[in-house]
Amino acid sequence: VSIQSLMQGRDTYVQKAHQAAEKLRRKLQPQWSSRDQVKQKLGSDRWTNNPHPKNDYAALRKQDEGALKVIETAIQQLNELNIPQPLNEDGQYRPRPPSLSPPPASLGGNGQGPPTTQNRYNGQRP
Repeated sequence: VSIQSLMQGRDTYVQKAHQAAEKLRRKLQPQWSSRDQVKQKLGSDRWTNNPHPKNDYAALRKQDEGALKVIETAIQQLNELNIPQPLNEDGQYRPRPPSLSPPPASLGGNGQGPPTTQNRYNGQRP
């Protein structure tokens, strides 16, 4: 059940990440095309040697491009996430490895130390 939940969560995150990436691409596409048009109009020499650049649109574009890059790396990492399938070839659930089975219940306590007595206060009054 937990593997199925993990797979569904991964698929949901991948879908939302693709939507966010597509939204950023739609926002950046006109900016990239207008930048390229201005660059072609000015020429590469004037483009690189502008004595008074404002960089207003470049700063906004750089911020969105950084967000797009982060989303694309997240999509790549989610796609590379290898989730083992819970069913074997016969369609039966695989047995749980002994290292992953829950520990036996203790006589009280919070499971962080040695088992304590059943008394809630260990014989001491609050």
